[in-house]
Amino acid sequence: MTSRDADSTDGATKETRRLILNPTSGDGDHAERVRQLAADHRFRIVETERAGHAVDLTARAAADDVDLLASVAAMEPSTKSFRDSSRPTHSRT
Repeated sequence: MTSRDADSTDGATKETRRLILNPTSGDGDHAERVRQLAADHRFRIVETERAGHAVDLTARAAADDVDLLASVAAMEPSTKSFRDSSRPTHSRT
């Protein structure tokens, strides 16, 4: 699935939003809902395929000059708290 944001007047498009999804984290029941929300908000989804893959995908997003990057992995069912992810952990200068 891809989605693009048009942000130039010459007809060219630039990807501005990307979401990294771990579709098998937790019990895996989050993936379809996340895909729908990502589409609703015009995020292109890239899915992790192995341990550590999100790090590679993050580096690729930086190299591609993506404006907004989100990452989703479900919690294990026994976990009851989330890390506060409302604040960015990295900013470009």
